[in-house]
Amino acid sequence: RSTLFPYTTLFRSEKSRKDKKKRKKTRGEEQENPPAPLPPPSGADAAVVDGDAAAKQQRESEAEAHKDKGNAAWKANNAEEAIHHYTRAIDVGHTSQIHVYYSNRSAAYVSVGNFMAALEDATHSVDINPNWWKGYLRKGTALLALGRFRPAIDVFRAGLQLKPGNEFLEKGLAQAEESLEIGRASCRERV
Repeated sequence: RSTLFPYTTLFRSEKSRKDKKKRKKTRGEEQENPPAPLPPPSGADAAVVDGDAAAKQQRESEAEAHKDKGNAAWKANNAEEAIHHYTRAIDVGHTSQIHVYYSNRSAAYVSVGNFMAALEDATHSVDINPNWWKGYLRKGTALLALGRFRPAIDVFRAGLQLKPGNEFLEKGLAQAEESLEIGRASCRERV
């Protein structure tokens, strides 16, 4: 519920703007000739736009450098250092690859046993880019580690819709289904 609050506020704001515009139109207050679009920036204004592009490129490069350091730490089996570098990449700000940084950090969190943090990061990854199959792999893995087998099955299946036949997603799905069946059998034995 709390995550939806900002969005509902935005929708209400948009609706109230439309209603206000509608009321003006019915009262004849609507402008017949809307203002002409602004010309493209030139001179000092163009430098600001170019500066924004340069700043964005700088953020992308800085974040990628942290990701590369995190990947190197991950390959060296140093998950804590990898988490540190992926966190630095995320902290740089929104970049085009931020979903990858969340996904990578999620894998590192799983390896140190912090499954709730892994689930949170994997969820961010999927929310930011729902077409990134590794986000589903990370989320399913975290859910599986938390013993939430039914949601894990659904997540692995969603990932397989994006990447049919992927061996990691298929293994995760099989493990989640097997774990769910073992849990059911255990419950039947107790009764």
